[in-house]
Amino acid sequence: MKNKVQTLLKTTLALAITVQLVFSCNVFARGNINIYDVDQSKKEIVINDNNKMMLKQDWYGMNFEINPSSAYKNKELKSVNSREYEKALNGVNFDINKLGQYYVFFLDYRLAEYGSTMALSFKDDSVVVFGAYKKMTKREIHRLAVHELGHQVDFQLMNEQKWEQYIAIRGLQDESKYNNSANKHSDRPQEIFAEDFRMICGGELAKDKAHENREIQDPTTNSALVGFFMNLVK
Repeated sequence: MKNKVQTLLKTTLALAITVQLVFSCNVFARGNINIYDVDQSKKEIVINDNNKMMLKQDWYGMNFEINPSSAYKNKELKSVNSREYEKALNGVNFDINKLGQYYVFFLDYRLAEYGSTMALSFKDDSVVVFGAYKKMTKREIHRLAVHELGHQVDFQLMNEQKWEQYIAIRGLQDESKYNNSANKHSDRPQEIFAEDFRMICGGELAKDKAHENREIQDPTTNSALVGFFMNLVK
């Protein structure tokens, strides 16, 4: 009996140590989703370049300075809730394992020149989520997370032939209006694609908002478009 009690105590102690190690780690991963907290993100993706704080990654050849001040009109920037963000990713109706490793970084800063930008997705399988001046609701977090995941789906699973197919199904053939340099953010095919993904593949909270582009068909009513997204992982 004494030996059984000792064995039980050792097992309980080992389990407690394991749990402590898991929850004290700055980085946690669920399958292929790797989420970094603010402190770890700053170490991983922010560099000092000529006394300027810069994002390590370049975005379509552009480099971005980070605003070191976290205050605006007496409001402090706070990082987005990473746990809720992860729930949004885990709730999509899409096999995200097909995307390979996906890295999500959180900062309590914003870009110096593009202060309204809430997130940037990069072709190195990562997304950077910037700070918010007010607490984001669960719906807002889910919408943001799945929209940005849509960009990763584009980077990993789309090619020239698939884009031609998508453009045809979506009715975006007018390149004078629908192009990725369009003044209207909502007219850029890459953004339309990410919004389509959010509404077709997102969980209930993620798709609980109309498409950013109100002039085109609701993607959920286009059976060919729904089938296109479902076939990306086959």
